[in-house]
Amino acid sequence: GQGALAIEVREGDEHLVAHLDHADTRLAADAERGVLARLGVGCAAPVGAHAFVEDGMLFLHGAVYRPDGGASITSAHAVVIDDADRADAAETAAEAVSRDLLDGGAREFAPLPSALS
Repeated sequence: GQGALAIEVREGDEHLVAHLDHADTRLAADAERGVLARLGVGCAAPVGAHAFVEDGMLFLHGAVYRPDGGASITSAHAVVIDDADRADAAETAAEAVSRDLLDGGAREFAPLPSALS
């Protein structure tokens, strides 16, 4: 989501900028941010997530690195995008990737909040 831009408008004026929204970019950014949120980390953590949309599917890759770069753990998932509820695809992919990372021992690689399971 580092390259995603946001535009703020007054409530009720959303229609003025609605044509600027790129649904696939929003979906990818939501999935990437979902991994970081589920791991409880921000931009300073040695964690990365990258998502893109292609052929009606959302692809998400996540990784957690040891701060010295000596080891890492990764996960990747693809989810079919249901046009009726696109947000579900981002949530499903983010949950699957973050669960894999945590179950695979991400806390051994990087300092993640212990409250997450």
